[in-house]
Amino acid sequence: MTKPLLLAPVVVMLLSGCRKPDSLPGSSDIGLHVTITNDVNGTGTPQDYSDKYIYVANTDDAINYLFSVKTDASGNALVKGLAEEESYDVYAHEMREGLQYSGRITIQADGAGQQHLDLRPGNSDQNGFLITCTDAADGPLPNLRVRVYTSLALAQQNDSNLAYFKGNTDSFGRVSKTETATTSYYARIRSLDQQLDTTVSVPVNSRGITRITCRFVVPSPTGLRLVIRDSNGAGIPQVNVCAFATAALAQAGDCASAAFQGATGPDGSYQKVGIPPQTYHVRARNALLGLDTTYTCDVQAQTICETTIDLPPITILQLSCIDLNGAGIPGLTIRAYVSPVLAASNDPALATFELPAVGNGVYRKEGMAAQQYWLRITSGAQGIDAVEVLGVTASVLNAYSVTIGPTGFDLFCHDGNLQGIPGLVVQAYTTEAFALGALEDLAVFTLEPQGIGHYRNTGLVPGTYWLSIRNEDIPVDTVQQILVQQYSVNTLDLDVIP
Repeated sequence: MTKPLLLAPVVVMLLSGCRKPDSLPGSSDIGLHVTITNDVNGTGTPQDYSDKYIYVANTDDAINYLFSVKTDASGNALVKGLAEEESYDVYAHEMREGLQYSGRITIQADGAGQQHLDLRPGNSDQNGFLITCTDAADGPLPNLRVRVYTSLALAQQNDSNLAYFKGNTDSFGRVSKTETATTSYYARIRSLDQQLDTTVSVPVNSRGITRITCRFVVPSPTGLRLVIRDSNGAGIPQVNVCAFATAALAQAGDCASAAFQGATGPDGSYQKVGIPPQTYHVRARNALLGLDTTYTCDVQAQTICETTIDLPPITILQLSCIDLNGAGIPGLTIRAYVSPVLAASNDPALATFELPAVGNGVYRKEGMAAQQYWLRITSGAQGIDAVEVLGVTASVLNAYSVTIGPTGFDLFCHDGNLQGIPGLVVQAYTTEAFALGALEDLAVFTLEPQGIGHYRNTGLVPGTYWLSIRNEDIPVDTVQQILVQQYSVNTLDLDVIP
């Protein structure tokens, strides 16, 4: 068919020698009201259509137009300056959902009243095709791949580079093209998984829309579906799912060797279709939740092997750390180890997990394995360094409360006037004999002054220590026994001047 040439008005007037509206003779004004149907089949409720260009042409002139006017917010336009006793064609075009809406009416310059221009698809002013794809129950089939060719041989070859038209069906299962040649086309329609594949003939006439409906018998998919839920029935997302061909591969757990893999979505489900029917060994894991489970799924052709895993309540370890006054202790670093040797190293890289703070002195972790742990509890600023051994039972809240604090002593060395004595050497020993001999190589530690005459050490192993306190420049040389109790700071005032 002949396609109207909708060029800019100035260019068209130069090409066709048309006059501007205000130079045309006559005084008749014709009102136009434009409506558009809201359905591609032209059966919807008409609506006002605003901000639309309306073209005015001489009757039966399908190529050139005299001028255009634009509709207002209500879909109305006023055509002025038409020659008396002449007839004109008024038309408009609009593309919606891949199909062209067209309308054309003939008006008389001396006509009275308002004229209605109804834009509807598939009228006599256009041609093309509209293909609708449905299943056997007439449900739409979206996202089908449609390639239209000019011959059956090309359609069978199915080379997209040779296609006259390429598109996909929309959410209603439709794909369309207007303003085509008058010929017979061949549409190759395929699904992404290629289970649906057909070729249909699409004859297009010079006028009118060729409407074709393709009904497919959609085969049931072959695949598996896994749903993982917590104890409350809520889906658990971000669980890694790997399906293996053998039990040995599943036990090894290297997902690079999996037949396919993925992760559960927000609803806790994972589905894979289009897979060969066979027995799969599926391993589902989430390290943060302590989840690692394997099951077998026997996938049959055109069926979905469905499995639901309901997890027991999660395992929780909650630790309340309080001082000797019963107040919570914030700012602690708590690392869990699986042996006392690892706890003694306090290497963060060797810790099984850390307990984050969830409140003032309350630390909580979820999803660990059920076993015994050695918790290394430290705070350099507070002089706390302790190890607690706790057992964790699966699927319950393991709540513990421990009383901790700095373990050590606070020493003030002064004269008879309670004045601190500077320059003292203070060393700790495990026996009185070592302290009396001031054997520096055998000292457990040497204290640095915290102020004049003030010495403090915490984070000690509970027990009895002997302190050698001396100064070569002044007559100070004494040995003091001190008892260090767990989570307690022993305070001593010593007059060391004889």
